[in-house]
Amino acid sequence: TPFDHYTTSDLDPGIGPFRIKIESFECSKAHLAQLDKELDNLYVEAQLMEQGCEVGLPTRTGYTSFRTHCRWSELLYFHHQSYCDLPRDAEVRASLMWLSGPGQHTELGSASLRLFSKKGRLKTGRKKLLLKLSPLLSPPPAGADP
Repeated sequence: TPFDHYTTSDLDPGIGPFRIKIESFECSKAHLAQLDKELDNLYVEAQLMEQGCEVGLPTRTGYTSFRTHCRWSELLYFHHQSYCDLPRDAEVRASLMWLSGPGQHTELGSASLRLFSKKGRLKTGRKKLLLKLSPLLSPPPAGADP
């Protein structure tokens, strides 16, 4: 046949642990101006999820500062999970975090990405995720007292 089909169990475990690349975060300063603080020490924390439950330990990028965008361009490794062991409903939850003070980690927003298509194929390539803002950054409902 002209096509070869493989399942995740057919993958060579020697490929190494599951990994994703966090490239950048872009946003208008108006969205983040509500904090009325300089946004230094931003990082992305990624967590593998299965059926809404966390799988293993999260991993994260290094720190960076926000100007008009943040650029990490870092590979994040999930050392406890290989490609061949990923469940079909696996997803990655990525959270934009801010080290707002000594020992204070504040989530600014998060996004999720399902790792497999509806046909069960592992998604590859660049993906742009829409960040769901945390209540800290969400505008108040219309008619609410400031």
